Amino acid sequence: MIPHEVVEMIAIKDYSPAKAWRKYLGITQSDIAKSLGISQPAYAKQENLKKPSKAAIKGIADALGIEPSQLDL
Repeated sequence: MIPHEVVEMIAIKDYSPAKAWRKYLGITQSDIAKSLGISQPAYAKQENLKKPSKAAIKGIADALGIEPSQLDL
């Protein structure tokens, strides 16, 4: 299940699914980067990809506390 707010950010604001979920959950890029063991600029690049790798999707989903399928839109 994907909240309406997340869908709206993706559709209207053209956010990547990872960015929309992060904003919805109120988590910073730095927090996600720390969880992934990478720098904030490195995470920012991953977050802005329209189609990150399956491994990146899994890691980001774990850091956000959501299912990988919720990022695969």
